[in-house]
Amino acid sequence: MTTKTRMLACLCIALLPQLAAHAATASTRLETVDDKVLRDSTTGLRWMRKDSGYAVDWFAARDYCAKLGPGWRLPAADELDRIGEAVRAVTAGCSGTACAAASPLKLGDGWIWSDTFNGISDAIAVNLLRGERQVTYRAKRQRALCVGGA
Repeated sequence: MTTKTRMLACLCIALLPQLAAHAATASTRLETVDDKVLRDSTTGLRWMRKDSGYAVDWFAARDYCAKLGPGWRLPAADELDRIGEAVRAVTAGCSGTACAAASPLKLGDGWIWSDTFNGISDAIAVNLLRGERQVTYRAKRQRALCVGGA
């Protein structure tokens, strides 16, 4: 083993407790309310555990959330960023089906509509799996993930 390899191994071993603590904090942040809803203990927001299951335009996404009942809505882009950070912390280091099983949210696609507008005809979509944003024409199809108040 080379000196660089030994140093890297020591560094990795030294960081393991910190990484485990970070993942544990993220996983306890997202509390299961029932089989359909999670609660973010940091923000107090309730999140549907599954996205809409199919891609819809922004207007249909807004209606999809409203039909869940009083208080359910499309989240703001900043709210999606925060829940995405928590999901990525829980699934860090996994891949494929392992990530899907580890994720507290069941997402068919990472791109989710927000209620945050950018101009007259565009809204922001957030990729929860990659932590990216895109400005998208509201007629484009993305998935909906609904949020409710505390």
